Amino acid sequence: MKTIIFIAVILFTGLSLPVQAGLKLNHLSPGNNNINGEIMVIKDLTGIWEGNIIVQEVSLPVIFRFEFADDTIKGLMDSPAQNVFGLHVDKIELSKNTLNLNIPSVDGGYSGEIQNIDSIKGLWSQGGMSYPLDIKRKKDILNKP
Repeated sequence: MKTIIFIAVILFTGLSLPVQAGLKLNHLSPGNNNINGEIMVIKDLTGIWEGNIIVQEVSLPVIFRFEFADDTIKGLMDSPAQNVFGLHVDKIELSKNTLNLNIPSVDGGYSGEIQNIDSIKGLWSQGGMSYPLDIKRKKDILNKP
């Protein structure tokens, strides 16, 4: 059994389970994702999304990395402050204005409401507890106009 500790108050215990390496678009439910005149589809998640889980007034950085290739979306989660990298996101659902992620290796998940193409406001859930986690797309400063 593998144990990862997030801060002192959250204990994640997960088994090393096989997870699907990539999710085909037909397994996702993009729906009508019209956000402030912009339509978000699953490939729009591509990139790096950053936020902080707030636990007992302590801010814990979290990073989601999404790649889209060959009609497949893949997701990974990092918790750099805990030296945890590359947790597989095995379920990625985009429906209307909601994004749902499942990370079984830590018995965790994220559910957020898409605010705009670069911002999602949501909750990280794990072990029966939920914590605010708003994520924003990291801008690629090399390709900025």
